Amino acid sequence: NTFGSPEEDAKRRDFTVNGLFYDIKTFSVIDYVGGLDDLERKTMRCIGDPDIRFREDPVRMMRAVKFAARLDFTIDRSSQKAIFEHHADILNASVPRVCEEVFRLFTYNSSCKAFKLLWEYKLMQDLLPDIHKYVEGSGRHKSILWNYLAALDSMPSDDASVSNGVRMAV
Repeated sequence: NTFGSPEEDAKRRDFTVNGLFYDIKTFSVIDYVGGLDDLERKTMRCIGDPDIRFREDPVRMMRAVKFAARLDFTIDRSSQKAIFEHHADILNASVPRVCEEVFRLFTYNSSCKAFKLLWEYKLMQDLLPDIHKYVEGSGRHKSILWNYLAALDSMPSDDASVSNGVRMAV
């Protein structure tokens, strides 16, 4: 870990909304990276150049998708463009980290939107090529997969019967 000032720490974060700090002395939010504006606009935006940020850590592309789905945010244009350009780099990421992020896509009852975004940004064709082919061959935006994921999302998030095995089966 690299330590430094709060501003230096904020600038090492992946997205502006993750670079916000709370000052417990003044009860105020400290924003070094424009996160409050993006929070208000409901936008996921990389801190720095998205091309560089996604090449540094390709899992950030999955995190952008996860947060956009979970929070009902959009991904800003430059980050979208970088994802389209670098989606195949996800195959260079650590398999355990990718697997962990795939399971996180199922959380917060937002898996349908998250997996649609994976598909739309071409990450699915790299990560889950068989599922990508299924979506392409079963109606694309009208694929039955989206109905299955929506049904999964409609279940209570604390339902113990929804294991990772059930999620992967869907």
